[in-house]
Amino acid sequence: GVYVGLSWSDSSQVPDPAEPPPVTNASGGSSAQSARHLRIAEANFNVGFLVAPYTMNATHSYCEALKVDPGNPSAIQGLDAVAAAYPKQPETNREELAFALQMIEDCLKQASDHPGLLNLRQQIKQQLGQ
Repeated sequence: GVYVGLSWSDSSQVPDPAEPPPVTNASGGSSAQSARHLRIAEANFNVGFLVAPYTMNATHSYCEALKVDPGNPSAIQGLDAVAAAYPKQPETNREELAFALQMIEDCLKQASDHPGLLNLRQQIKQQLGQ
């Protein structure tokens, strides 16, 4: 019984062979982190959470993927899809739109010339009357 108890307490320190260690890419980001953000973004996109609610939306997750893996093609394509789908989105309240605009501005630091993000920023500014 003591051996089993000790092996359980030590098992948290042994890496799970089914879960590979995160791989760091050339820019220093973790591909496992990037993949996680992309999965979350896709799930949020599929339920229509494009720019809201707050940090539980596709745009935020795609931007987080870009932070850990700048230039990630899946994140860039995802942001294009968000920009294309956004005009069909039901109205979002002003507070969430203001937060989304701030989030997009932060994301533009990672992808300053991304047409989808620039388009999305313009659409949100128009909704806010800016």
